[in-house]
Amino acid sequence: MPETRGHFSRRVGRALDDPSLQKALVQAMTGLRSRRNKAFENFDFEKGRADLKRRRQANLDRLPELLDQFTERLAAVGGVVHLAKDAAEARE
Repeated sequence: MPETRGHFSRRVGRALDDPSLQKALVQAMTGLRSRRNKAFENFDFEKGRADLKRRRQANLDRLPELLDQFTERLAAVGGVVHLAKDAAEARE
């Protein structure tokens, strides 16, 4: 039988009050932050932003081709794409 929201909330509350679980959570989060910081310590964010901006523009420049490709692949598995210029047209 599925657990009710109230029962789940009570169990979460008890778990959060458990000192051993609190300690484990702090250790887990400390470890995650440490590994994340180490993973990004040499990452050049400005270079990354510039690269993402370039890739975004390259894909926007190819948008008609990419939409055609998506439409063909979706149709191949039985899907249908409905194109509209705006939300109002999509609701028609």
